[in-house]
Amino acid sequence: MLIDTPFMGHLAVDSLEKRLASLERLNYELMAQLAERVCCEEMINRGWQGERLLTQLLTGALKGLGRNEWLPWAMNHLNDFYQPGFVYFGSVRNGEMSVTASTGRESVAALKSPLPLAVAPVYLSTLRSGNAMVVHDVEAEVELASLTSHFLARGIAALLESPVFVEGQLVGVVGVASNEPTFWSEPEQRLLSQVAVLLSGMR
Repeated sequence: MLIDTPFMGHLAVDSLEKRLASLERLNYELMAQLAERVCCEEMINRGWQGERLLTQLLTGALKGLGRNEWLPWAMNHLNDFYQPGFVYFGSVRNGEMSVTASTGRESVAALKSPLPLAVAPVYLSTLRSGNAMVVHDVEAEVELASLTSHFLARGIAALLESPVFVEGQLVGVVGVASNEPTFWSEPEQRLLSQVAVLLSGMR
């Protein structure tokens, strides 16, 4: 014979709530594992794409092309890889960086307006040290506050740049920019750095 009492009813509800909470935790853990797996697979695929593209770019470099001949050809291939961003090359001279080539539809005239490096010591020291400048969100990058207005005025909300050297001197950057905050993955960062190394070895 079952006797239903308020106390027993409370226990039943409490037990049910615990089981539901347990199921919610299990569902969250399974979803997190699935998201991690999908992210990992996407990263691997991105890495393969980058390696294939690098092979193409190396093949072109081995043909003996000079920097001025190889760069436009390489940038067109890179632009497909980094869509919806656009690829550019910036020359560094006299304390300024000016974009001299771009594959995007953005106004090249606007991009060519010089970037004064003296007002951005962190930016300049990062490039001079041989490190890539990885900016996922221009507005959130406190250390680049002095350049925020410069980038935003040109429709740049995120950028990835790798330095190009000639005889140990910083002569330019090869970069990718996006008009919205963008997470630059490790394969994307690695490919651009390898391209910068190729350019540094060309004349």
